[in-house]
Amino acid sequence: MRTLLLAALVVGGCSSDLPAASFIDKLRVLAVRASAPEIAPGETTTLDALVVEPLVPQLDGAAPAAPSYAWLACALPSGTLTIAPCGSSGLSASTMPPSCADQPSAPLCLIGTDATVDYRADANALGAAAATELLLTVAVADTDAGAVGCLLDIADNGGLPTNPDHCVVALKRLTISDPAQRTIAPNANPTLADFYATTPSGFAEPLDDGSGVWQFAPGSDLAEWDIAAHRSDDAAEKKADGTYEALTVSWFTTAGHLDGGRSLYLPPGCNEPSSCADQLPETGADTTWFAPTQAEAAPMIDAGGLVDFWAVIRDDRGGVGWRAGGLRLSP
Repeated sequence: MRTLLLAALVVGGCSSDLPAASFIDKLRVLAVRASAPEIAPGETTTLDALVVEPLVPQLDGAAPAAPSYAWLACALPSGTLTIAPCGSSGLSASTMPPSCADQPSAPLCLIGTDATVDYRADANALGAAAATELLLTVAVADTDAGAVGCLLDIADNGGLPTNPDHCVVALKRLTISDPAQRTIAPNANPTLADFYATTPSGFAEPLDDGSGVWQFAPGSDLAEWDIAAHRSDDAAEKKADGTYEALTVSWFTTAGHLDGGRSLYLPPGCNEPSSCADQLPETGADTTWFAPTQAEAAPMIDAGGLVDFWAVIRDDRGGVGWRAGGLRLSP
């Protein structure tokens, strides 16, 4: 899925001291989903986002406010390499965009301010084209100013938030296509059938309900776990050219560290998706997680010892799905 996380753009330079992208130490939007990811003019899709924060505040020490949301839709600019969020310029408290429900053809409109919203595509979105893409933007904030304040801050600051630890924007492209001109069924979101960890002793522990309990690592990098997720049988769809979608899964956690934040669903014996795209991908993908020692985990987990995990599966046509889980560590 071509979802862009604006928070990644505000890091001024690189440092080995920066946390890995798979480590959750602050407010993050890990994925934006449209259900369905491809619709016809006049049809409705439901939008939601995987918004996460660490259970124990890592940055400011104080508990953040509950996340608030603001969703926008706008035309996707053509011929640009860097895509700015909808409303990144020209917004002010007195010039907020109209509602998409009231003015679906407006070049910029507000979809809603709930965690989950419905968007109805303009009936005239295509003109004479067979398909087009629309840019969706969600702003999420855990401050008293809220997501609308986050958008206004971005508009006043050249398209970037002044407080990116608490004001995050994510972008997603939505495909709108003419059913009469489709050669295959519209894209559907891939899903994950299971999500589990295998302990150093070989015991498989489901992650979904967070009830599994295991020990802290006896030393740094001395407890190596396999984190795995199997795709659903229908997750790998064929594209118009007869090849299968390229499927990936991204991994995230709130403690310890992952040796690889992204994995591929590849056909057996294949090392590169493009070289065997006509073969069905395997159902499983995994990565390695190194459990923390008790001392390493102390600033990151609460008294219950909960470590959170997320797996986000994406296809290469805008589809996305996820599963969340947890594991409790004890002395």
